[in-house]
Amino acid sequence: MMGLGGETVTSRQTSAEGASDAAAVGIDLVSHVKGVATLSHILGRKWTTTILIALAPTPVRHGPLCRRLSGISRKVLHESLNNLIEDGIVEKVIGVDDLDGVSVSYGLTPLGLSLAPVLMQMDQWCSRYLDELIDGESTGATQIRVERTH
Repeated sequence: MMGLGGETVTSRQTSAEGASDAAAVGIDLVSHVKGVATLSHILGRKWTTTILIALAPTPVRHGPLCRRLSGISRKVLHESLNNLIEDGIVEKVIGVDDLDGVSVSYGLTPLGLSLAPVLMQMDQWCSRYLDELIDGESTGATQIRVERTH
């Protein structure tokens, strides 16, 4: 495509070009996209990342977790936790002791624990770039780069 000054404007790679680049570095795009899409679906559900970050340090009982996540209803928390249990990321921990009798708390499974550092990095990234994200979102500005091709 031609730009304003006659230079060639490149947009996105074709899927064939992207696939060959990925193959060159040893990435199986089908499983990569499937994995990222699956994780994006899980993390895209409302409250999920917040719940996972809240559970990252140690298992938490339902009531204190609900208080820690101000703004979430007990019902929504319960449904979200059940979804995360089905996903294999959260586990329900039932404890029995002489003082409290039976207690139920929720914690991260080994899979969830392996995801926790990624979520913490995402949280740090968002803290660092939140203003830019909000500015771009509110202005609707898009970035366009013109490249000359040979």
